Amino acid sequence: MSKTLVKSETFNNTPIGNFPLDWDIVTIGDIATYVGSGITPKGGSNIYKKEGILFIRSQNVTFEGLLLDDVAHIDKKIHKIMKRSEVFAHDVLLNITGASIGRCCPLPEGLGTANVNQHVCAIRLPNPNRENAIFLSSVLASYIGESQINKLNAGGNREGLNYQQLRAFLIPFPPTQERADIAKILDAIDKAIALTDTHITKLKKAKAGLLHDLLTRGIDEHGELRDPTRNPEQFKRSPLGIIPKDWGVQPAENICLAVVDCKNRTPPVTDEGHPVIRTTNIRNGNFIYKDLQFTDHRSYLQWTRKGIPRYGDVLITREAPVGEVCLLPEHMTHACLGQRMMMYQVNPDIIGNDFMLLSLLSDSVKSRLLDLAGGSTVGHVRVGDIRRQLVHVPPLYEQVRIVECLKPLSQKLSVKVNILNKLKLLKKGLMLDLLTGQVRVKI
Repeated sequence: MSKTLVKSETFNNTPIGNFPLDWDIVTIGDIATYVGSGITPKGGSNIYKKEGILFIRSQNVTFEGLLLDDVAHIDKKIHKIMKRSEVFAHDVLLNITGASIGRCCPLPEGLGTANVNQHVCAIRLPNPNRENAIFLSSVLASYIGESQINKLNAGGNREGLNYQQLRAFLIPFPPTQERADIAKILDAIDKAIALTDTHITKLKKAKAGLLHDLLTRGIDEHGELRDPTRNPEQFKRSPLGIIPKDWGVQPAENICLAVVDCKNRTPPVTDEGHPVIRTTNIRNGNFIYKDLQFTDHRSYLQWTRKGIPRYGDVLITREAPVGEVCLLPEHMTHACLGQRMMMYQVNPDIIGNDFMLLSLLSDSVKSRLLDLAGGSTVGHVRVGDIRRQLVHVPPLYEQVRIVECLKPLSQKLSVKVNILNKLKLLKKGLMLDLLTGQVRVKI
């Protein structure tokens, strides 16, 4: 029996928007058998265990699903005290406090016994099943849930939601089969997103591993990695670890034509004008255009007195988080630096921009900055620390070989990231169409 998507033409005006005439508008309190959260046990994080009962906190709840990279556990005794807030497969988990308020996902099967802290609320439907959990979670994650959260937190107050407010949330509720069909479509997109994300993670690990080998072993004239075990005479110790004998390690200021730092504050913000590069615009070697701010021409001239950005200059953050780097895009050369930003303008006779970036992305270089920041990416380092940051300096011809060696992995990673972004846009569009009934699933 095939299913098709068709446009809906008749709508009912409701407090949360226009929806098909045969859809109900219900509150969470109308459909839920349980709405509640847990507590933080006495002793806080000191009572967490490496194994035991899964203890879900707000950082584990994401729009992409439950994230268990940094998960805590509690023992059976603590869980027994918190028995009321035990959560089960197909509960919908929703963050109700803090900066992550509104993040939600269904609890999947196969995790065993689990509980939540006071920042995570569980919503349980009658006869819990995967489709209903996906549907409700999708509605809460969409503008339908977001707009209701924003109304309750008007004025920037993000203190949180209480159970009474959450039970009063309005939810569009299509007929049973249509709910299930919508959930299956969105679930298929989520699986494609998760699979692509897994590929990206594997490619990132492969690239990081290859980068480590390249920056510790180098590439010989035959295009092969040198072997420190067979040929120890070809290597030497350095402040950045073992490196090939003919390589150098230099402070950044010694291999740059200029190291540019900004003023101690970000230039005044305007609606348009010159872009202002802030720490939020740089992540994982990439330039992030989201939330780009602007300043006027006069401020731009004041903020670029120490150096005008050039295509390929290496940008680096001094704070939040420390040591994020990327190359300046070609069309951002009329930008200026915001607070806690710095920029390397390299000497091309000594080091290439692309290789400089790779060196700064390496674990050995990043760990030195983290040590200066007190061991934390959320700390900060001084201007002088950025100027004196040590960098690998191989011969120029070998720098080119190393950059070329990494290109295939970088290109594969870029393709997968583009696919992931397209899938996320597709999901966003489908959520808007399917959860509002603008497009109906028909058998």
